[in-house]
Amino acid sequence: MVLSYLPNILSFSRIFLAVAGLCFFLSGASVYGALLFALAFFSDFLDGFLARRFGWITEFGKLIDPITDKFVVLLGFFLLYLKMDIPLWIFVLIAAREVLLTAYRLWVIQRGGNVIPAGFWGKAKTTVQMITIAMGLLYLGFLGSSYLLENAVRLGVYISLVLTLFSGFIMLKYEYGQGKDLRDNKSR
Repeated sequence: MVLSYLPNILSFSRIFLAVAGLCFFLSGASVYGALLFALAFFSDFLDGFLARRFGWITEFGKLIDPITDKFVVLLGFFLLYLKMDIPLWIFVLIAAREVLLTAYRLWVIQRGGNVIPAGFWGKAKTTVQMITIAMGLLYLGFLGSSYLLENAVRLGVYISLVLTLFSGFIMLKYEYGQGKDLRDNKSR
């Protein structure tokens, strides 16, 4: 059924929406850029809802969805770096973690392993990252003079950094079998 491919199409659409959003921001059309990023975030919610609701979950979708999420998040943090002077080292650490663990996931698949699904901490990280970026888009696109919102974005960036590094550590610890499954909030 053609509709069963809709979640994967929505995943791919996020890439184009986020790139277009970044281009609008860079050209000075911040409102349009914020709206396109908002559509990209909404498509993430929508594709997950459709896949679960109608059973349109595929191995390809399990792989492409987190990759496109990471792409959108990295573009969002790059935008915050450019427009809000978020420290470059924070962007580099977040980008390095996302790229390295995505490469690791692809390597596992290439060697015949299963798709490594996101655990609790990975999902928490992505949620905080997207909320932080959404607040940043709201600040940049609509409310540029809000001191409170600006500081909330900056705090969100640091929380995102901590969760990004922590969730990466937890995933690698779990995958290498050095402890119990900490991804589901279990302790040693």
